[in-house]
Amino acid sequence: MQKGSYSLMIELKSSQEIKIGALGTKKFPKGYYAYNGSAFGPGGFKRVERHKQTLEKGNKMHWHIDYFLSNSETKYVWAL
Repeated sequence: MQKGSYSLMIELKSSQEIKIGALGTKKFPKGYYAYNGSAFGPGGFKRVERHKQTLEKGNKMHWHIDYFLSNSETKYVWAL
């Protein structure tokens, strides 16, 4: 299994207040965001696909970025 670091590029189409798990509700202006993550654990880069599925299918949220991705105004752009 290939492992390493990755970045997600995400577009937020309009300004939103988004609940981010235990961090509570936060205000995010519309624009582009980058999320950097680690895929050194079990599963390696499968984690990137899991984040994408959270956005597309509404999977259970595990990480703070999943709450951001689950917003209806969020568009997953690409991953490195």
